[in-house]
Order: sequence, then C-alpha cells, then structure tokens
Amino acid sequence: MTAAACGADQPAPPAPVRGVTSVSELVLPFDAYKTTPQQRAVLGNAHNRLVVRCMRKQGIAISPPAEDPSMLAAVDPGNSRRYGVTDPEAARRSGYHLARPPSPDTTGTWAGKLPKRTRHRLYGTAADRGCLDRATHNLDRGCARRTGRGWPSRTRSRWSRPPSTRRSPPRSSAGRRA
Repeated sequence: MTAAACGADQPAPPAPVRGVTSVSELVLPFDAYKTTPQQRAVLGNAHNRLVVRCMRKQGIAISPPAEDPSMLAAVDPGNSRRYGVTDPEAARRSGYHLARPPSPDTTGTWAGKLPKRTRHRLYGTAADRGCLDRATHNLDRGCARRTGRGWPSRTRSRWSRPPSTRRSPPRSSAGRRA
C-alpha cells in the first residue's frame, strides 16, 4: 500500500513537444501585428485613389492598377526569409543570397507606359513632390490624425529635441526613475 501512495504523488510525464520542421510552420510573436494581404490591398487602393485625385487636380486622368489581396498573399514570403536561406533548393538556386519572390511590378510597368508629362507629375522632382509622394504623405498624416495613434506627446517632444538635450530622467537612490 505504501508503494501505491508514493506512485500517486509522481507528476505525469510531460507531453512531447512538437518542434518546427519547416520555416513555413514558424510563427513568431510579432506575426500577430503584421498587416494581412487584405489590409495591404486596402491601403494600396486608398493610396491609388489619392494619386488619382492629385493627378485630376493637375488636369491629368489616370487609372492605376488595383491592388489584389490574393496576389499580395501569393508573393508574401512570410517568415521564410527572416533568418536567411533555410530552404536547400533556394540555396542551390540563389546561393547565400536571399531569393526574391516573384513579384509583378504592376505599378512600374503601368507607369512606364504613361506619357512623359504624366510621369513627371506622378513622380515629381527634388523641388516639387509628385502625386505618389503627396498621396503617401497625405495617407500617413491622415492615419495618424484619425486614429490618434503614435508616440505619446511627451515622447514625441523629447525626441524632437537635439540629441544633446535628450537625457533620461534622473534616477533615485533606489535605481528607479524619479
């Protein structure tokens, strides 16, 4: 009877841990914060609408290609390239260099077919932003204003000062920040 009582106090052996056998199975904590192909398509199409609006103000009508979430998903490498070459076949094809996934350059191909004046307005110059840059700027500015996201104002003001004035708050004798 004593032997049976001692055996009951023993914990059950741990279940075997299943390891990652392929990079396609690799899931990292940051993955939960990545944008999905659908979200990237929405942002890309919003950018395109701003570009069209900007070009229309300059008297130029354009129609950029729409972003396709399924195409974005197909060319997304996920975590397969995060730590370098992990696929032996990719290593045979490209050596130590990371192979780029096939990516259709729809915007570059589309823009290359535009007349020179239109491309000039689209890309701009060093002195005058083009509609692509303006759309990016407006989209970035609009997202920050509408969501209220970004660094807290105290942090923003601290990091906007010259480096010589960016000091950490003084520490108390206990080692904590005052």
